[in-house]
Amino acid sequence: MKIRTLITFIVSITVVLTLAGCGENTVVGTPTTSTLADSQTCIGCHGTAVSPVTGAVIAEEWKLSRHNTETSGKKFPGFGAGCRDCHEPQAGHPNNCGRCHGGPPSANNVTGLDVSDNPDRDLKCFKCHHTNTLGAPHFNNLTSSGYPASFVSSQNLGKCRNCHNPHDPTTRMAVNTQWAASGHGDTTAGPWRSYDFKTRGNTIPAPLTYGAICVRCHTTTGFINFVTSNFTDVHAWGVSTDKTKEVLGCNACHDDGAGNAYSFKVRKVLGNGVGISAYYNYSGPRSAVSVKINNVATRYPDAASSNLCVLCHVGRANGAVIKRADLAGLDFGNVSRISSHDFPAGANLYQRGGFEFYTSAARYAHYFKHDRIGMNNESSTGYMGPCIACHMSSPAKHSFMPLSSAGTTIQAITATACANCHKPTTYGDFTLTPALLQEQKDGLTAALAVIRALEIQRNLYVLNPTTQRWGYTTNWNAPFGAGVVPGSGGGINNTDALHAGAYTMGVSFNYALISADPGAYAHNSIYIRMLIYDSIDWLYNGAMDLDTEAAISWLFANGKINSTTRDTALAYLQGTAATPSGAGGTRPH
Repeated sequence: MKIRTLITFIVSITVVLTLAGCGENTVVGTPTTSTLADSQTCIGCHGTAVSPVTGAVIAEEWKLSRHNTETSGKKFPGFGAGCRDCHEPQAGHPNNCGRCHGGPPSANNVTGLDVSDNPDRDLKCFKCHHTNTLGAPHFNNLTSSGYPASFVSSQNLGKCRNCHNPHDPTTRMAVNTQWAASGHGDTTAGPWRSYDFKTRGNTIPAPLTYGAICVRCHTTTGFINFVTSNFTDVHAWGVSTDKTKEVLGCNACHDDGAGNAYSFKVRKVLGNGVGISAYYNYSGPRSAVSVKINNVATRYPDAASSNLCVLCHVGRANGAVIKRADLAGLDFGNVSRISSHDFPAGANLYQRGGFEFYTSAARYAHYFKHDRIGMNNESSTGYMGPCIACHMSSPAKHSFMPLSSAGTTIQAITATACANCHKPTTYGDFTLTPALLQEQKDGLTAALAVIRALEIQRNLYVLNPTTQRWGYTTNWNAPFGAGVVPGSGGGINNTDALHAGAYTMGVSFNYALISADPGAYAHNSIYIRMLIYDSIDWLYNGAMDLDTEAAISWLFANGKINSTTRDTALAYLQGTAATPSGAGGTRPH
């Protein structure tokens, strides 16, 4: 049903409800029988029926719901929605049961079912739950730029059960409320309202296309199409005249294998040791022809149920794209910055995201093991993978927040999984506190400020005098030329050398990659510090010579950063306080 038809239907049903109210479908005026009493006849025949989705007795589910227990705040206190309100049996039911159970049809119902076996599909929920009673954020129909998304899109018509158990839609309301306030469900959040993402797709499969594939992560429908097509389908499923916009609904992550979401079983994505393959495709300018990179898989380890999260949290590009583009002849003298996109936590966690300045993998080896959380019950953290084990171990797990904060200040660690590893041991006390996390967060912020100050000094990040807006250059060769970087032999193929412009763009790539991950200081703190340290090392003088401390001291001496930024950045990167200018210092390891 098109959205115009949906709106017409909602308006029509609203008029009807104004006249009839919510109660027995045959009653106009105040109902005389309580919801439970009115439903007893139905329960007498159907009281043992079991939901094929939840496995629970349907009548018992309904008894727990506010449809039965509501006692205040309605037009008729004490009267909710009973069996007949939703299923609407025709006159003569149940005397005509023989029609379905072997006997002759009733004279009152000679054709078709005499009861709605799926009231949701048949739009019976709209009798009470419509635009007047729910409004935004369930229903939005705005045409202005940046208009909010909504819980109910054109794809949800007759599918309230995508987020609600139809027999007991209220006992999980606390969970729904947590989700609605999260980044996945907040209809006013940028990931959902920025663009009309349902129109931003491509008919070319994801591993091959250079075009937009926003639909796969920025709409529920697109996400389901993507994960059920072996990660190839990224087609645009909507049109601009449809003014509804989707968030990431419950049915994106919950599916019982038969298309039902309200069992709230976690959707299975891959498994058996096979992880996610990300395709960081790129098309950019070369002197005469375009550089095109596609169908090159970046393999991520199997993250168990957290594969659901990894899919959309590994960015749209990684540092290796810059190296591949360089080897293919990309003109770094005139090209826009390659960027990772937002919230690339998985790319950082698994060390697949950054631009790495050294070709030896040993340079980026360390003992950090957050990627093992939730795998094979590591340290009693379960089997759901690192994303779910950390972000959904707090009491309000569908907020997806392992911390509580006030502004930029960390107040408490709400994730219970952290304490499984961060505790006193025979090797030392590794207890994690909000103060320790805040120290890491502040250190990361200061270190990124150092990169930004160097970008400005090298005229990579510049102020447009006309628009008075800051932005990146397109000439990445300007600071250090276009020559081959000494000792850069390796690239992707361990044979080819890389150029200075690629290294310089790599600095700004790392800045964006880390800035776009609010939890980078925790997801993989050592790797993040390595990337920042190396970025500063390169951008200071165009050489990898471990002079990061000298760079920070130079910025302070020339008034580009203050002493707090200097000291905090040095302590974060090297574990040392500020020292006089000069080369030296310890690279994170």
